[in-house]
Amino acid sequence: MGSSNFWLLLLVGSVVCRNISESKGGRLRRQENRELLESCGRFERGHDENRTVTKSLYGRPVSRGEAPWAAAITLFYNGKLNALASGTLISPRHILTSAHVLFNTPKDCEEIRNKTFQSNLADFNIFLNTSCSTSSICNRLNRYDQFSPLLVKKVYVHKDYIKSQCRGDRHAKDVAVFELSKDVNFSSEIYPACISTRSPEPGDRGYVYGFGRDPSEKKRPDLGVLKTYKTVVNKTCDGDRYYYDYFYFCSKNRNGLIACEGDSGSGIIDYARTNDVGFLKIMKQIIELEHV
Repeated sequence: MGSSNFWLLLLVGSVVCRNISESKGGRLRRQENRELLESCGRFERGHDENRTVTKSLYGRPVSRGEAPWAAAITLFYNGKLNALASGTLISPRHILTSAHVLFNTPKDCEEIRNKTFQSNLADFNIFLNTSCSTSSICNRLNRYDQFSPLLVKKVYVHKDYIKSQCRGDRHAKDVAVFELSKDVNFSSEIYPACISTRSPEPGDRGYVYGFGRDPSEKKRPDLGVLKTYKTVVNKTCDGDRYYYDYFYFCSKNRNGLIACEGDSGSGIIDYARTNDVGFLKIMKQIIELEHV
């Protein structure tokens, strides 16, 4: 990546490999926040990288460490792990993604104590530093990624997303943060993007990194393979029948490619800045981005 910085539509930054203070879980303490702001998004040279391992970028090989913040979210059902969605590492123990990846979101309109929501968390497995969502997908592609599952301790969902289910507006405040059961150790291949301090503006360009389906792949198991494509932020969602407030921005794909199943929650990265701007919320030709 050279000296490039990166940001994602909800995360962006520069990364330095350093130790973060030992934590007891929960929200970041003030000292942890200071350390995270100093280290997120920047890459510190000197790490020995395995250049023989590559990732899929719409058919073009990408060197290991291309997206060190990218998280594969999988769900255990029918006796096996299944590719579900994508997310972004934003701290030693937090993964940012979309709330709709939780299938059992409450619909009773009640306030949730402490704005947290838990549902079958033992079925979720999250993987970092992999080019596939699951080991079975990598095996079929003759890839030899190392899979170390990260377990989910708690899930935080925006309270207005819960309420929106009652109104029938499934898009409102579609944000979730997964809290991991233990902190991850940062390295040259695993480190967080930084949360943006500004809203995205029309014309902002970035890259979507996700584990969704690849329309260019006709024979290989494309769902669950890490890829990327360019995107541009737009002010309005042309032709969209839903109403959106300040919370939303839209992004159209620059090259005619579309976000697909499994891309929900993907980070939007800009290598020209040092902040995150948003993340992919819904799979469609006009990609809706959410800024929190």
